[in-house]
Amino acid sequence: MRIHHAGFSFADLRRLVRSAERLGYDGASLYDVLNPRALEVWGALSALTEATHRLVLMPLVLDVGYRQPAMLAKMAASLDQLGGGHRLIVGLGYGGNPIDHALYGFGWAPSVKTRVATLEEHAQILRGLWCEQKFSFNGRVLQLTDAPGFPTATPGGPPLLIASRGRKYGLGGVARHADLCNISFDLSPAEWIDYQLVLGAHLERAGRPADSVGLTHNATVVIRDSREDAHRAFEELANSRNLTAEQARRGLDHALVGTPDDIVRRLRSFAAAGVDLAWVFLLFPDLPHSRSLRLFAERVLPAMR
Repeated sequence: MRIHHAGFSFADLRRLVRSAERLGYDGASLYDVLNPRALEVWGALSALTEATHRLVLMPLVLDVGYRQPAMLAKMAASLDQLGGGHRLIVGLGYGGNPIDHALYGFGWAPSVKTRVATLEEHAQILRGLWCEQKFSFNGRVLQLTDAPGFPTATPGGPPLLIASRGRKYGLGGVARHADLCNISFDLSPAEWIDYQLVLGAHLERAGRPADSVGLTHNATVVIRDSREDAHRAFEELANSRNLTAEQARRGLDHALVGTPDDIVRRLRSFAAAGVDLAWVFLLFPDLPHSRSLRLFAERVLPAMR
């Protein structure tokens, strides 16, 4: 379950993640934004870890421009210990909102290549401080000298998810450092096949096996008992985003829209096309209402298990 939580209270978030855990979902994520209406992601995830027992929680994704990597390594190690291990995925992104960076006094490198290189340094520092008793690093921007590492409950530290759809630079960083990649919303199986080829070429250059990075799929979910109700809800979603019919068709053409059976067929089409998805992050536009969350759990999850 992917939660874009601006405007949600902590009570909303706690209720949603507890419902997700009870209904059989595997994980939940929050986003990392400076929007004053959204709770700070790490504080919220820490509290939600204590409020649940099994759910894997993740920031999707952390802007590496907001946090010094050694401090982030300690934050993640502490939360990993708090959850008992294997309940945290650390999502990283190289920053996508230059306006917020300017408003709040964070630096912004206009070059994507430079921002990806910074993300790669962060990833190396996180890994080093989770895996080594003492870690030294001499990067382009960051240097560490015999820095004591931070123990984690998960051997080797939490998995790293890196978000990028940049074919030249971003996916190169994914191939060199990620356990999981997150590319875009509502991709079709054909689009995924294309991205797999690009990622595979980067993995080959990095000397890593083709299956060493798990694919994570972002899906907008509009689920109803009847197709008529689902299409009506889809139109309402498009209108709420001020999209024309053509924009909605192009932008959401491969969203999970329809009855539970329709959605099961669409999800199975990825495996049939040769796209092995490690995680599917489900964005329910009607959250914090839990109607769609429950219907998906009752009618789609059992079929996909």
